[in-house]
Amino acid sequence: MKSKWNSWEKRSLAALLGLFVLAVTFELNGSSLGMWNQYVPNSREVSPALGVSRPIRSDEWAVFTPMTLAQAHAIPSYPYFNTIPRATPTDMYSIYAQPVRHPLLVFRPFLAGYVLLGFRHGLAFFWFGRWLALFLAMYGLFILITNHDCLFSAVASLLVVLSPVVQWWGAINALAEILVFGALFAICLDSFMKGGSLRERWIAILGLGYSGTCYVMALYPAAMVPFAYVFAAISIWIVIRRAKGFRADSRSLLLGLLVAMTAVGCLVWYLGLSSESFRIVSGTVYPGRRFDCGGGFRKGFGLSFGNLFFPWTSSAVEDGNTFNRAMFLDFFPLGVALSCCLLIRRRIRDALVILLLLVSVILGAYCVAGFPSWLAGCTLLSRSTAPRAFVALSFVQFLLIVRCSALIRPSPSLRRAIVSSLSFSCIASLLAHFAYPNYLSPLRLVLVWVVGFAGSFLLLRFHEHRIPACLFFILLALAAGGTVNPVQCGDAGVLDSDLARAIRSIVEKDNGAWIVEGESFPMNQYPLLVGAPTINAGNLYPAMKRWRALDPTGEAKQAWNRYAVGIRFDVRPGAATSIFPDGFDTFRVKCAPEQLRDLGVRHVLSRRNLTQLSDAAVRFVPEAAADGWTVYSVSAVE
Repeated sequence: MKSKWNSWEKRSLAALLGLFVLAVTFELNGSSLGMWNQYVPNSREVSPALGVSRPIRSDEWAVFTPMTLAQAHAIPSYPYFNTIPRATPTDMYSIYAQPVRHPLLVFRPFLAGYVLLGFRHGLAFFWFGRWLALFLAMYGLFILITNHDCLFSAVASLLVVLSPVVQWWGAINALAEILVFGALFAICLDSFMKGGSLRERWIAILGLGYSGTCYVMALYPAAMVPFAYVFAAISIWIVIRRAKGFRADSRSLLLGLLVAMTAVGCLVWYLGLSSESFRIVSGTVYPGRRFDCGGGFRKGFGLSFGNLFFPWTSSAVEDGNTFNRAMFLDFFPLGVALSCCLLIRRRIRDALVILLLLVSVILGAYCVAGFPSWLAGCTLLSRSTAPRAFVALSFVQFLLIVRCSALIRPSPSLRRAIVSSLSFSCIASLLAHFAYPNYLSPLRLVLVWVVGFAGSFLLLRFHEHRIPACLFFILLALAAGGTVNPVQCGDAGVLDSDLARAIRSIVEKDNGAWIVEGESFPMNQYPLLVGAPTINAGNLYPAMKRWRALDPTGEAKQAWNRYAVGIRFDVRPGAATSIFPDGFDTFRVKCAPEQLRDLGVRHVLSRRNLTQLSDAAVRFVPEAAADGWTVYSVSAVE
């Protein structure tokens, strides 16, 4: 049986690698970059091969990917500090995890495709490389959790990869990387503790150092901190599980010390390179001064089932959108019920189940009731928020289901499974209705009940109905998460619009600073697509010198001293310079034409006729026009 499964695993891995090579070769990706064709008319647009581009994924197509294109257009390409975003040197490696031509890129391996293969192939490498790595890392983790049940592990891994939260978050905030390297750390720890000599342990030791460094460099504390609790619980279980036969030898310990010192050295190097950007971010209103005590997220327990309908409906749901309400398909409270059955009824004192229940209590208390400020600070959960911590709690519930389903043998009787499934489906429907009182219509609630009943029954009787159960959960994963992102080819033609060509032709002659006038997000990001240094492109951290010059008294500091993806410039003759908030993560600047000259602006992209604003100090001269937009040069009148 063992050799059969090993053979199956090898064939499956070969097939996955083959699909990955094909995806990169044909430049396939999951980006919604094609959304730009709805803002700028384009006769050369490329529609997705499958699925649709989604406007709600703007953090990807309007922020992350344009910044990657800015990296590609820089001279030399992919610098650590780039003057295209913000039109001032900007830390590209740290603040929004962009590809850089630097040795530290080894700790962001999925970005390496851009540097090695170019933007279009690199975009495919980034998207499908992460999904492949996530599937393999989760498979290795679930092999441990399920006691080497290959089929169950493969389906569980697919449910993680195609989970709504992983797919909706897509390219940003390093959620996939956190899961990959957290799981890889646990796998390497298990391999290290199983080994008996340096020959058997050296790869595991290197893996521990590498995965731990990669996890830290994900640099998104809101997810890193709560997920660290999850992977810490798994690591403690592995130590308990392997402690009896563990033997430490001096050579392994010496190599471990060298790897740890190297990891620390890389982190110190990284902190030194990015020290200035870290210093600025730590002093911002957001995210630097964020201190969250949690609480108030009672509806989180019912969010999962609403995710089933997200790909097929509008992005608006109660108290948010599909993006910030996405979770794992955790079938809460089935995992807790199965854990109680395992521990109390069957008296199986499983350390992993106990540890995961403990993490559930900690994260659940933080999300629902909240912590006192001192406790939030001590636990570091103050760096997260209740909605973000609940994603980790949702993952814990999924892990409980997988572990308990693997351990509960024999399965409950048919009658008991039906009664339990009926009870669970009713509870799940009530929780879903509580979370989505308006979004879930009666028909959708009926579907929630059906899915809850069928899913819980197949989980309870998994060992008797393995094939139907696997097919059901594969279809469920495809329906809830597999259709979130499109299958897009290349750059969707966005670089071939007349406006993009016009801007690029000017940039190639003059790389002076730009602004987009009279428009905010996402059009303030558009010049980045073709490498135009843009002052009011998203400021992932503030350009302190510039904004202080515009706001010398600091009255508007709350508006500009923050992460801001949308910055709108309104040019008005004789207007006194003012800065004020203009919505979530956006602010507006009103200024006179001469202020643009003082800021060093050389080009303005606008829908308005700015020639009439020319005065005795500043002249606006049309340079190019396309698709209803005009590019003006800004020159001082002698």
